Amino acid sequence: MLRAAPADLDGLIAAVRAAAARELPIRVAGTGHSLMPLARTAGCLIVTEHLRRVLRIEEDEIEVEAGARLGDVEETAWEVGLSLEGGTNYSKMSVGGLIATGAHGSSPTHGTLSSRVVGVRLVTADGDLVTLDASDPDQLRAARLHLGLLGAVYSLRLRCEPAFHMRVTYRSEPLERAIADVGRVLSTHEHVSLYWYPGSRCGWWYLADRAPGPATLRDATKLLRHVQQLALNQGAGALIFPLVKRLPRLTHPLLSLGDLTSQAMDGEVRRSIDAFHYLYTTPAFTDAAQVFPVEHAEAALAATFALIEADARRGRFPINMAVQLRRIGPDDAWLSPTVGRPSAVIECVAAPGTPGVDEFYRTFAATLSERFGALPHWGKAFDTAQLAGYGPRREAFERVRVGLDPRGVFLGELGREILGLSGSGPTRGAA
Repeated sequence: MLRAAPADLDGLIAAVRAAAARELPIRVAGTGHSLMPLARTAGCLIVTEHLRRVLRIEEDEIEVEAGARLGDVEETAWEVGLSLEGGTNYSKMSVGGLIATGAHGSSPTHGTLSSRVVGVRLVTADGDLVTLDASDPDQLRAARLHLGLLGAVYSLRLRCEPAFHMRVTYRSEPLERAIADVGRVLSTHEHVSLYWYPGSRCGWWYLADRAPGPATLRDATKLLRHVQQLALNQGAGALIFPLVKRLPRLTHPLLSLGDLTSQAMDGEVRRSIDAFHYLYTTPAFTDAAQVFPVEHAEAALAATFALIEADARRGRFPINMAVQLRRIGPDDAWLSPTVGRPSAVIECVAAPGTPGVDEFYRTFAATLSERFGALPHWGKAFDTAQLAGYGPRREAFERVRVGLDPRGVFLGELGREILGLSGSGPTRGAA
């Protein structure tokens, strides 16, 4: 495999042209957080680790290189009085990768982070720089969640809004009541995350709503929480998760201890950045996420818990980290799972290599797809059988893709083997 790490636009164009001259297929990678093999290739892999600059800020728009880290972009925006809505729980991933896979935070009105994209500059297989924006709405809808299939993205232009603060509450509630409260809570708060540690009798609500500043969260407190998370995650990764993989019946008793390490809070005011990015570090994990119309949230959550409990009765414990519920607003990207529908998403998280987790994810996907019309998050583990649910929208995306990359140079294994797309371009590996 040929690997390139360009430092600027000229370097990116040169890398694409060099791969084309050797008739190599091309894929582009960000920070590598995706749990699906989206960037895998035997040809040329272009990594964006050096493309991290903020290029310009104009009124309410910020343009950044594809490799820029989300947290860095948000800090730069904050300095000029802007907030970027739609941020994920974790801030250290590249903006290009987050956009490519439709990553999201929690909001009743804003869709995935991709919904903030108003323009994309990318390099085609011929080495040409093209701009995709509202002048061609179909191209923009494809570029907002592109899976790396349109070309090598150089930069993204994102719409921001005036900087704002949020008041944060973190509290527990008996599990049955939390399930019954889902509809009310999702419709009441701006940012909602519900966490459950399998085996626990309670759920934890993380709630955030806009509030006047200034922030009451201090840097010293943030640092302390960072250290606490790091210690807990390292301890879990070194002790608990290896233990429960060997002795699965300890899974629920040990996970229920998570309630003891969770610290309730009420009314802390944070910058929007700090309200969104409350996960400073995470242990290694595998994850599957299903996205469905928000009106099914209570029933889908109950169905997910029932799957986990049914496995436990059979002595199987594939979900040995956490279950999370969030809300996502509708957006318009052709390949977004939230197109035209206010949505909720349930994630089931496990330690890598947990016995039975792949089988659970297949059952989880089939259950929520059949009962609630769920579609998968592209960056998590998913079942390709669900992709039929995109219907004509996949065809609309494919028309744009073929127009930009008719030879299929950027398809890679993702496009050819997982999505079943085709092109006349190179398929061989590096010489």
